[in-house]
Amino acid sequence: MRLRSRIFDAGLLLSPPFGLQRKGSFKGTLASGAGEGDSLKHSAFALVAHERPEPCESLKVVLRRLGVDTFSVRRCADALRLIEQTHPHLIFADPQLPDGNWIDLVNLAEGAAIPICVILVGSATDPEMLQAAIRHGAFSFISPPFDDRTVSRQINQAIALVRARRERRWGAAVA
Repeated sequence: MRLRSRIFDAGLLLSPPFGLQRKGSFKGTLASGAGEGDSLKHSAFALVAHERPEPCESLKVVLRRLGVDTFSVRRCADALRLIEQTHPHLIFADPQLPDGNWIDLVNLAEGAAIPICVILVGSATDPEMLQAAIRHGAFSFISPPFDDRTVSRQINQAIALVRARRERRWGAAVA
């Protein structure tokens, strides 16, 4: 079954009724040649929402090298279900999906029970797209070629922001 193999490869186990659970924790480290301080301090999980294989498949290769656990979705509706079940730190969003676009994913992330950063994935550096992404609430815009150092810097900043927001939210709830 295709879905099962993707779930297994993403480090997740399918549990009834269709709930996803993390299979283990990952401690990310960069490939050789990266600067000190660029490694992920803790495990991280990202949804990669894309309809077309590139550029997201090449980004997923870099994310795996950096120790980021990923799971691909092809539709906004699938992203919504998985956001509720898996609480990802990041969503990497293709500009267009069959049932929506990156703005819909930003809105889903903003409405989620826990903070999530959305990074828009484009096929070329486009200053207008970058400005639109930031204006609409995305954390950043990234385009190929994807190198470990650049991707690591962006995801470390995004994950640090997500963790700080989660700690503030949980601290306020406990207090």
